Amino acid sequence: MTGILVTGGSGTFGRALVKRLLELDEPKRIVVFSRGELMQHHMRTDIGENERLRYFIGDVRDRDRRRRTHWAHVQDWGV
Repeated sequence: MTGILVTGGSGTFGRALVKRLLELDEPKRIVVFSRGELMQHHMRTDIGENERLRYFIGDVRDRDRRRRTHWAHVQDWGV
């Protein structure tokens, strides 16, 4: 697996999923996509920096933002 996009990634489920994925050797890249800038900040503070992890602010209803985030950085899966 190359990468996974986690929409709503800074919420309760997304945060738990990202923590679990970081415990595994795969995926090589995890993209957290959510509207909550403050929640992403708290998540970075909680999880810490990781070269496999990228954060993007955006709304799933914004087609252009989804396109720039998903197709540019994730090739395999989206949750």
